[in-house]
Amino acid sequence: MAFWARFHVVKAVLGGVLLVLVVRLARRTWHEYVGSRARGRRARLAVAGVLEAPLLLLAVLLVAANVQGALAPMSSALGLLPVGRGGTAPDGVAEGGMALTVREIRRALQSPDAAVPPALTRLVGDFAAYHAVMVGVGAVVTLGLAVLAVRVWPRRGVAAEPWHLRGPRVVTAVSVLGLAAAFAVISAANLSTFLHPAPALLGFFDGGA
Repeated sequence: MAFWARFHVVKAVLGGVLLVLVVRLARRTWHEYVGSRARGRRARLAVAGVLEAPLLLLAVLLVAANVQGALAPMSSALGLLPVGRGGTAPDGVAEGGMALTVREIRRALQSPDAAVPPALTRLVGDFAAYHAVMVGVGAVVTLGLAVLAVRVWPRRGVAAEPWHLRGPRVVTAVSVLGLAAAFAVISAANLSTFLHPAPALLGFFDGGA
């Protein structure tokens, strides 16, 4: 698990570098757009700004997902397991020892009164931590996006600002608020899983994740 955690740390750092670069590029594009007087140049800069938006979102997702994986590597690695319905691989081929292990985990999770092996207790705890991290990361991202939307929204004191500046501000602010709402929903879903990790983990081993 130490290797897997370091792997996610490296990717989180790379995602952070990408995020900084894209933010700086977006700011420069905006300043160039504001200072441009030629419609053709403004149009090209507007297209560049639109193309930069998915990169910015990708960088945020990379950082968030890899911070989550670095702090809870065990649950992050679960996604690599060929777990399917009945303890088989996705193509239906039995996985031998894996199938037996999955069936034992299911039985333990389905029977709250049964004795839970220490390894499974650790797995449930790591699964809860995995989603707790995303609750925190999602809350930070949601708050950051909300603040950004407020800063981008046209101020009352700049009512004379031309439409070609006010329009992009409004569109950007509304889009950012939509992303903030999406991250808020993601945080709420992860909070629900954090509060009830065992049923969610059982759903994963049942092939529902």
